[in-house]
Amino acid sequence: MPERCPAPTNDEEDSLEPTAATLRIIDGAALDDAAPFADILTPLTRAKRSRQGERLFFLFYPTGRDLPHLCREIRDVVRETYWSTSGSVTAALRRSISVANRYLFEHNLNADRSNRCYGGLACAVLRGSDLFLLQAGPVWACILQRGELRCFPRGEKLAHIGIGPFADVRLHHVLATPGDSLLLSPHTLLRDASEEGLRRVLSLGDVDSMAAGLEQIGDNDFAALVAHWQRATRPRVAPAPAPAETKRSETSPSPGPVKGSRLQTRERIEPEPQLAEKPVPRPAAGTAEPGPDGKRSVRLQQAALALGNGLRSGLRRLGNALGYLWHGVAAAGAGMLALGKWVGGAIAATARSMLPGSEPATQRRTRHRAPPKEDRRVMVAIAAAIPIVILVVVLIAYREFAVASRLQGILGQAEEQMALAQAADGNSPEARTHWEQALGHIEAAATLQPGEPSTEALHDQAREALDRFDRIKRLTLTELADFRSENQERRLVLHGETLFVLDTEEDWAAQVALNGVNPGGARAEDGDGEGRDRPPVLMRTGQQVGGEVIGPLVDGAWVEGEEGRQSSALLVLTEEGQLISYDPAWRSASGAPELSLPELASPPRGRTVAVGSYQGRFYVLDATAEGSGQIWRYRPEGDSYPSQPERYFASSASQNLEQARDMAIDGDIYILYRDGRVDRFRGGETQPFSIAEIPDGLEEVVGFAVDPRGDGTVYIADRGNERIVVLGPDGSFQSQLRAEPSLKSLEALAVNQAEGRLYVLAAGKVYAGALP
Repeated sequence: MPERCPAPTNDEEDSLEPTAATLRIIDGAALDDAAPFADILTPLTRAKRSRQGERLFFLFYPTGRDLPHLCREIRDVVRETYWSTSGSVTAALRRSISVANRYLFEHNLNADRSNRCYGGLACAVLRGSDLFLLQAGPVWACILQRGELRCFPRGEKLAHIGIGPFADVRLHHVLATPGDSLLLSPHTLLRDASEEGLRRVLSLGDVDSMAAGLEQIGDNDFAALVAHWQRATRPRVAPAPAPAETKRSETSPSPGPVKGSRLQTRERIEPEPQLAEKPVPRPAAGTAEPGPDGKRSVRLQQAALALGNGLRSGLRRLGNALGYLWHGVAAAGAGMLALGKWVGGAIAATARSMLPGSEPATQRRTRHRAPPKEDRRVMVAIAAAIPIVILVVVLIAYREFAVASRLQGILGQAEEQMALAQAADGNSPEARTHWEQALGHIEAAATLQPGEPSTEALHDQAREALDRFDRIKRLTLTELADFRSENQERRLVLHGETLFVLDTEEDWAAQVALNGVNPGGARAEDGDGEGRDRPPVLMRTGQQVGGEVIGPLVDGAWVEGEEGRQSSALLVLTEEGQLISYDPAWRSASGAPELSLPELASPPRGRTVAVGSYQGRFYVLDATAEGSGQIWRYRPEGDSYPSQPERYFASSASQNLEQARDMAIDGDIYILYRDGRVDRFRGGETQPFSIAEIPDGLEEVVGFAVDPRGDGTVYIADRGNERIVVLGPDGSFQSQLRAEPSLKSLEALAVNQAEGRLYVLAAGKVYAGALP
């Protein structure tokens, strides 16, 4: 059965009162307790004042190895971090996820492979009518509002927490309304149940029914948390019922007050029933009906009784009014008496000081004390400081009031523009103009009062709307390495869990491990004196390999052991035609990289721009060979290339390769030019590839990437616009990737579509992020 977890209620009127239930399914059966995977987290100690009135819903779902004790530690880390963090809700949530990810990442670094744990983490915070949702990893947060199901994150696949020092998170804000239902679950539940199934379950309203419904529609093992809230008002204390009055008879004595009691009883006056409702008494059997005089007497008695009741009520009101008047006169008299005493005392003291007498007697009678010694400079300074302090206080209060008033005005303008944008056609230029104006107002409000949750929520909403117009997708990047220098002439070569960086200006090649551990990394001193690991340099110009001195480096590629090649390795070509091979599986006795110089027959003599590989073959782009340029293809024999190269283009290149900048191969060959143009070839023949409709165009292209085992998607690094442009296999614009902070000083990029990972080199730093 699902565990029912009623959340704490708020004493404020018209608040939202949530109820929640947690569920954990293992092998098709529901467990009695879903903790520590799903829970409502309450503070173990006294929470920060800014956290009061909040409800925190928690879900952690591990993938792979199931370690309950580690999951319990993750839950406790989130609980302690959130409730001890002051500031905004978003800041506390981000810090909680960051600390939990760092805790899990350090555990994985120190554990063997069988005990490593990765997973997804979702948290939801209800504060008043604001609902904040944060996800990290393959988890979902779904909310049902007025029959509409909204799921977060929207169409994104987030990287698992615990794989790196920084978590890939998404934060959303929703205005909660009575009757809403919330679901926190792993992404597999949404895939198995479908949105329509979840909509039917969440519309049940009762959390126990929703949990039972999830148990029926979920196919795999999962944990989930469901919550539902309604409007709750402060319970009002009903007046205590008056004790029943015992009607006294005229002959029975009335009971006196209880001795020793402080309560005084007051006689209750029973209102007389109206004449129209009073039944007319019937004469007893054997008596005669009253005559006309008798009826007149009855009416007179009734009129007299009504007149008496009216007079009694009027006298009671008059008595209350006279009592109020008496209390007012008494209070005024007491005030006048106190004033008279004070004035009389002042007159008497003045008279005594004027009467003749000896000085000691007068001093003894008036008890004079020596006046304190005055410092005129201090008194003048205090007198001058008082108006200055008053002026400063007034100015500060005025400034705060002015800032608050201006902030409300700016946010009002932003909300007005957002309403106009929503009223206009969704993709029209008019709607875009309104969203841009709303974003400008919101950014102005953020400068006046940074960190305000409502402003951040409006900013995210406006930015998401503008992102949809330009097909912008946001990246969350994790730093892997820092080379502490910037160079546009760098290349990235990706293979498995290793990334190679090639610097053709400083002439070196380095290795970056994607798991955060660089074997053989050298220690370097930062500017503040603290040391840290640097990626190891594999080769450098001027280094001796096999009795030869390495020349200036041009480009490198990873070659797989296929089509007659015996092993896989990194191949780097120099300007002098040397081919340097590095196999990470081999290292020298001293631990240094093992390099070799395999044979390369007839190396190109023109201007080599780039190299590539496909199925063991080695390709060299020569921009000046045979006039318009040529691509030379070398077939392997063992681990070397002793045979003469083949021409990729039958006679000469159909396009002039003089302005070529880079080359990528996935069966087809893609050539990137310095102006951002891309050509695609298959078997030496040009294939359709037309770039169009890119917002703001391509300003400064520094490189591109194509996954050799991907679907033909092309990723272009646009340094000028600080973004990555994504093109389809035919060159059609798909989307543009941006990051926070922005991708300044882009140098190179690499992509692994199978793993959904993107690697970026910008401003000398290597970053990793999940493909949206």
